[in-house]
Amino acid sequence: MNRLLGARATWLDVFSLWSTLSEQKWSTSRERRGSPIGFLLTVVPKCLVGESFDLYRKKQREHHEQEQAEQARQQEEMEKWQQEQQAILDDPSASEEEKRWARTSLALDVSVR
Repeated sequence: MNRLLGARATWLDVFSLWSTLSEQKWSTSRERRGSPIGFLLTVVPKCLVGESFDLYRKKQREHHEQEQAEQARQQEEMEKWQQEQQAILDDPSASEEEKRWARTSLALDVSVR
């Protein structure tokens, strides 16, 4: 199979393209009268070479990087919020209500009243 796909394609690329192709090309293909495996063997290798494959890879990489950046942003936001709640707990001038809310928010106090 690697001979058909080229050295740059991974199995993840094949499965990802298969799911895309099954929705897009199967319904419009003349080869759909045959088996799905035959369809994949003829269509998928053509999709894994050239500029279109490079563009596909670039989009996948950008999407992955965006997801990682969003996760990092959310993690930073959560850590900042936790620090703020901890600061309320450490503040001697904070009211008991504020401290109870901070403990509940940080899951230090499971008895919510």
